[in-house]
This record gives sequence, C-alpha cells and structure tokens, in this order.
Amino acid sequence: MKHKINLSFNRLQKYLITSQLVLFLGIIICIIIRPKGLRVDNGISYYGTHLNTLAAYTISLAGSAFIAILAAIKYIKKDYDSIRSFLFILFPLTLTIILFPYNINSTYKTIHEYSGILIFIIQIIISLIILFKIYRDRFNIFLFIIQILGGLISAYYLLPSQGFLIQGQLLFQLAFGILIIRSSHLLTNEI
Repeated sequence: MKHKINLSFNRLQKYLITSQLVLFLGIIICIIIRPKGLRVDNGISYYGTHLNTLAAYTISLAGSAFIAILAAIKYIKKDYDSIRSFLFILFPLTLTIILFPYNINSTYKTIHEYSGILIFIIQIIISLIILFKIYRDRFNIFLFIIQILGGLISAYYLLPSQGFLIQGQLLFQLAFGILIIRSSHLLTNEI
C-alpha cells in the first residue's frame, strides 16, 4: 500500500509526538540527574528506585501513557478500535510498573517484569497492525526491525547483572514512537 505522507501535523500526531517527548525528556532528565543508570543493567526502571529521579520517572512514564490514551479517545477513528484498545491497556500496565518497583521484593519484581514484557508485546502488536493493515513501506519495516532489535537486546539483558538493557529499551521505544507517529495520519479522520 502506497500512501502520500502529509508533512503537516494533525491533532493525533501532535498528541503522539507530545507523548514521546514527555517520555524521552523525562528519561533524559533522569539520566542527567543519575547518569549511573546508563552503566547498570536495570533499564529505565532504575530511575523509579531512587528518590532524586522518582518524580521525573513517574511523570515521564505515566504522562506519556496518559497522553497516548487521550490521543486514542479523541482522534483514532473507529475503524482502528484494536489500536485504541491496546493503547488503553498500556496505561494500567505503565502504572503497574511505577507502583511495583523491582527492587522491593521478588513478588514486586515479577509483577514489574511481566508488566514490562506485556507492554513490549502490545507495542509489537500495534506495530504489526500498522504494518499489515494500515501503512507498510520500507521505512516502517525498517523501524519495526529496529524495534524488534531493541526488544531482543532488552530481553537478552533482562537477567544479567551488567549489560545494555536501558539502551535496548530506549531503542525499542524510539522506533515504536516514530512508527506510530509516522503512520498516525491514517488512523484519524482529520486532514
């Protein structure tokens, strides 16, 4: 399917861009406050376990997910209820990640990790829906491959004590964000 890309941003795209900016700016603030998080293998959630980064971490994750829900409610057309539903599921899963830090005990860690895994799976499903039903071109396929690569890096480094978990997570989220923003002009009735 070939579609003409509109270079001006509609409201859905603005919401999705804002969602990604909230996510990445919050994480950048966390990294500036506590750069050690780039060296340890605790992923983005490392910043939810330290008081000096907890506010930025919480606003970053919850704010991003909440803005995505607003985008889904207001602007995704009824033809794409599956994408809308998946975006709705991401918010409570994100809250679960925030409310169940992995460092409290093994039960919290299990809940935290499974919620994170579900978020990755749902984002992959959304990307597949976009690729197979909405907008598939070489660049979106490339973004999906990058997303999967980030997911594989994250999965590989989930258990070892040292590695590139946060880098894999950020790569995954960046590719997913670009893919959904890039394709969002087809998800809405707006021009």
